[in-house]
Amino acid sequence: MPPGLTRRRFLTGSAATAGVWAARRVPLAAAAPVAPSTPVAVAKCDTYGDPLVPSLDRMFDQLGGLGRLVKGRTVAMKVNLTGIPTVRLGTLPVGRAPGVHPRVIGAVAHLMERAGARRIRVLECPWASAAPLEETMLRAGWDPGEILGAARRVELVNVNWLGRAKAYRRFDVPGGGLLFPSFLLHPDFHDCDTFVSLTKLKDHIT
Repeated sequence: MPPGLTRRRFLTGSAATAGVWAARRVPLAAAAPVAPSTPVAVAKCDTYGDPLVPSLDRMFDQLGGLGRLVKGRTVAMKVNLTGIPTVRLGTLPVGRAPGVHPRVIGAVAHLMERAGARRIRVLECPWASAAPLEETMLRAGWDPGEILGAARRVELVNVNWLGRAKAYRRFDVPGGGLLFPSFLLHPDFHDCDTFVSLTKLKDHIT
């Protein structure tokens, strides 16, 4: 390094030189087309109690209604119950930290049934367990009965094991995929018409 040249100045100059060199070698890419906007609904709900269902109902209506997505269909729900269920953030239960609150799951299931869903499946892969999903929920301090009772046809499925199924189903990635052309998933995913993720529909206390 030349005398009087600090490491910071050397690195800054090197980075600038590398940037100019790269810009000369790589032609400017054409401006990417702007993707069409997707509707978004936002509402404030201070508790997981009585205001929850009407707040969610209003937001779904603002997005065009649930009926067009779920009526007459089997719906899969992902709820982010993937970590160790006994881990706590201080004294907070799982539903107030990494996982979706169980009342949110029940409220969405209730609204889906009201919108005409034929069957609702909560499909989850809890950490290092092939036990029934109800067991994981109980260990996390949830009452699975609240979710099962939110609609007439709710199923809780641990996709870590096949159960009565005989084999996993292959899902091909549209366009061939960037890394893998297909994935092997639990057959209950294949039997669902609509997939809904609730993984970020929560209060991130963390």
